[in-house]
Amino acid sequence: MQTTALRTEWRLRCASAFLAALCIALVTPGLSWAQVPDPPGLDTCLASYGATEAQKEAVCDKIIAGRGAEGAILGIVFFSRGRARAGLGRQDDAIADYRLALRIFNDAIGTSLASAPLLFQRGLVYQALNQIDQAIIDFSAAIRVDSKASYAYVARGSALTSGKYNDEGALADFNSALAIAPCELGAWLGRSGIDRKSTRLNS
Repeated sequence: MQTTALRTEWRLRCASAFLAALCIALVTPGLSWAQVPDPPGLDTCLASYGATEAQKEAVCDKIIAGRGAEGAILGIVFFSRGRARAGLGRQDDAIADYRLALRIFNDAIGTSLASAPLLFQRGLVYQALNQIDQAIIDFSAAIRVDSKASYAYVARGSALTSGKYNDEGALADFNSALAIAPCELGAWLGRSGIDRKSTRLNS
C-alpha cells in the first residue's frame, strides 16, 4: 500500500476518533496511569510539541528542584529533560538524565507488580541510550504483561525498524497494534515509513 493511500485510509477511519481522544486528554489533564496528582508544569515538561526544548528543560528543572514528582513520574521527568537537552545539542547532559531515569525505573520495576507502562517507559530510556536489544526486551515484556498494550507494539516496531533494520518484524508489530487500536497513530506512521523505504529501494 502506497504512503498516500495509508494517509487517506487513516484520515477516513481515524481522524474523528483522534480528535475526540485529544479533546478528552485536554479536558482531563490529571488522568494518567500513575493515578497520582500531576506536579505543576508537567504537561509542558512532557510536551512533544507546543514548547521549545529550552522551555521544556526549564520546566522540568523546576519540577526536579522543587521535588514536585517522585517514583515513576520523576523518572519520566528526567527522561523528558534528557530529550530536551539532546534537542539542544547537549548529549552528555542528556545521557546523564537518561541514566538517572533508568535507575528510577529499575527501582520501580523491582519493587512493584509487573507493569506494562513501567516496562514500556524503561524501554524508551534504553532506546534513547541506544541499547536497542534491551529496549526490545522491555517492550516484549510489556506485551507479555498486557497483550492489548498497543503502544508497546508500536515502540517495539520502531526499535526493530530503526535499530535492527528488521522491517518485516516491525511491520508485524505495527499491524498488531492496529488490530488492537485501529487509530493508533504511531502504528500508521510506522507503516508509512516502511512503505516509503520500500518505495525508495524499488525505484
